[in-house]
Amino acid sequence: MKKKILLGLATFWSVIFLTTVIVKADTTFAGNLSGAQEVPANASTAKGFGVVTLTNNETQVLVALNFSGLGSNQTAAHIHSPGAPGVNAPIILNIGSRGTTFGNFTPQAFMSVTPAQVADLKAGLWYFDVHSAVFPEGEIRGQIKPAAPFVATLSGLQEVPANASAATGTGIVVLNEGENLIYASNFYFNLGSAQTAAHIYGASLPGVNASILFPLPLVPGGAASAGLFAFFNITPAQVASLKAGQFYFNVLSSNFLGGEIRGQIKPANKVVDFDGDSRADISVFRPSIGTWYRLDSVNGAFKANQFGANGDSVVPGDFDGDGKTDLNVWRSGNFYTLRSSDNTFNGVAFGINTDDPRACADYDGDGKADYAVYRIGAPSVFYILGSTRGFFAVAFGTTGDSSIIADWDGDRISDPSVYRQSTGTYYGLRSSNNQLYVQTFGDFASDKVTTGDIDADGKSDPLVFRSSGAQAGTWYWIGSTSGFSGQQFGIGSDTAVPADYDGDGKTDLAVVRNVGGTLNWFAQRSSNSSLLSVPFGATADLPIPIYLTR
Repeated sequence: MKKKILLGLATFWSVIFLTTVIVKADTTFAGNLSGAQEVPANASTAKGFGVVTLTNNETQVLVALNFSGLGSNQTAAHIHSPGAPGVNAPIILNIGSRGTTFGNFTPQAFMSVTPAQVADLKAGLWYFDVHSAVFPEGEIRGQIKPAAPFVATLSGLQEVPANASAATGTGIVVLNEGENLIYASNFYFNLGSAQTAAHIYGASLPGVNASILFPLPLVPGGAASAGLFAFFNITPAQVASLKAGQFYFNVLSSNFLGGEIRGQIKPANKVVDFDGDSRADISVFRPSIGTWYRLDSVNGAFKANQFGANGDSVVPGDFDGDGKTDLNVWRSGNFYTLRSSDNTFNGVAFGINTDDPRACADYDGDGKADYAVYRIGAPSVFYILGSTRGFFAVAFGTTGDSSIIADWDGDRISDPSVYRQSTGTYYGLRSSNNQLYVQTFGDFASDKVTTGDIDADGKSDPLVFRSSGAQAGTWYWIGSTSGFSGQQFGIGSDTAVPADYDGDGKTDLAVVRNVGGTLNWFAQRSSNSSLLSVPFGATADLPIPIYLTR
């Protein structure tokens, strides 16, 4: 059954025709509106959800807004700034009027912003305000904050069957706080023939076709390049599929009636996904020549990139927010990154020689990995260079702790976290409520310690691989919904490399075994329990996923 479309045909979606290519890796912000956020607060039961997309050059924004349940007809909607929560501010952007108690606005054009306004946006000083006849000063308001979108990179290679189209595309899906509404944005470029349709499909793994769930707007004249925008209601079951990475964008054309370009929609910053298809790619770093080697899961293509040097720490991540993992190394207090969105180099001086750089993750919730280091001490400190928030520090942990990457509350913001070797305990500081996560699990003397998402609910789970003792070769975990479990997979001398190799949103148990000088990769696909077995790499190579284990 197709989802109910919000509002009428004339207003629920929009299309922007593109004469130039939009720069990838924009930054997403969102606000959830309520009467309680107004100043003064009111008892309105109306709700709203808005999204602001800041272009990569930080000179323009796209604005989308949905509202429902107003007590009287809507009269205006704006973005105000600079105003912190509890403080009113002047209008900076006009959104419009619908004259109804429910409705939405999707982008009609790019809006220009100044550097000062961008600084206020990043500082959390923008807010949406929807005005009505009964509340002319504002019935519902929502502070605008960084939002980690679900992301997609579209290509012909992801179609089933694959094709050789040179067209490209990007897409985001933003989920509201109540998890019953999504905003979808899809840009596509240079189709080889007239566009005939575009949809979001699901639920399916990469490489498998599915049914239409959410139809995106038709493009008058079938433009070869355009931007499409829409709001959709979403069910709890569909939210689960979205979080598991089982939706995809598909843009159809007259030459490719089943789809010219497709892109799996996935949580931002999936581990070692260099080709952006939602599946982890088998990959190694050869220190002796500073070269990355990988097999792209989208088509099995072999790739090699010389980037880095012997002695570098390998810490990949999606630093530009385009849905693909970027090559990134740390050397003597400096990060060096090769961004996949535009193949450009970035160097950042950050940290000191004794820091642990394996803390890079998305700590400000904008969908981009942040440069970060963990400095051991009493207390230990996470030093973070947020891609939106800027520099900040979090004192967490103590001498003897090891930093780990985790999102314990599933809000798509990394929580500063450590594993305490002396007691075998995971500790994390949840970003959603600033509360402590504590779980005693594993033994650092015998286990390789990491985290994963075993049950595909978007929350990190404690995960260990026992490398010695009577249970060597056994994995143990505590699923946030499934509870404790264990499984033998591998042998004690294997290297643990868990990741989502089949794209179903669940971490797969995986190991690398050196056999006669060749690295052999083994993974148990959680989607169908089948075995993945691939020889790739040599004795001195570092399997890329080991940066996540301690």
